[in-house]
Amino acid sequence: MIRRLLALIWLRTQILITNKNLLIQFLFPYLLLALYRFVLKAEGIQVLFMTLPLGLSMSSGTTVSSMIAEEKEKRNLSTLLLSGVGQGEYLLSVLFYPMLLTAINIMLLPILSKVQLGAHVMSYLVISLLTALAVVLINVIIGFLSETQTQAQINSMPVMLFLSLGPILAQASQKIDRMLSYTFFGAFSDLSRNLTINLDRYSMMSLVIWVLGLSLLSYLVLRRIGTKEKLSVSRQVVQLKKIFKVV
Repeated sequence: MIRRLLALIWLRTQILITNKNLLIQFLFPYLLLALYRFVLKAEGIQVLFMTLPLGLSMSSGTTVSSMIAEEKEKRNLSTLLLSGVGQGEYLLSVLFYPMLLTAINIMLLPILSKVQLGAHVMSYLVISLLTALAVVLINVIIGFLSETQTQAQINSMPVMLFLSLGPILAQASQKIDRMLSYTFFGAFSDLSRNLTINLDRYSMMSLVIWVLGLSLLSYLVLRRIGTKEKLSVSRQVVQLKKIFKVV
């Protein structure tokens, strides 16, 4: 299992190195932060919570959906599943780089935004990492359900808009804020307004439930794809046997 997982991570590394578009997506939050800092002369909590959601959606989310859709389009996903790669191994390899880059963003962006988290650092880390995991898992599912890389990018856009506009809309309307608390982004929205959020709040419980549900759903969708591919191969084998019998 460890060898297959390392081989899959090496495959992800090669994809990232050769795909310049993905590398630009990783750097985009920092380019936006530089715009705020050096052009608009802005810094602090508002800048952090405007750039971090973009980092979650582009550096982590859109990247993973594009990679999966590309593998699916080129039939590499089918090859991997039919060669004995387990669903858990594949999902871990897919999550490796998005979560690694997310962890880097979560640690660097407060420093570059000149935000002092102080005693609230634990709330910030836990909520940001769980929100990022939920975003990545949603895009994993989008990648599995998309037929092409272009389709995956289009399907990921609503998630990116939701992450970017969610906190702003929540501040404008109490109804939207209440609705947001039922989503995976509710705890992060609360955190953007009040760093002293308690980890046992309802929005935090909703976030944990979302992460668990999305993890199970992504596993089931991948298993369905694997089962479908195996059935397809079995049918082809049966058809070939019939042809040889006729000959």
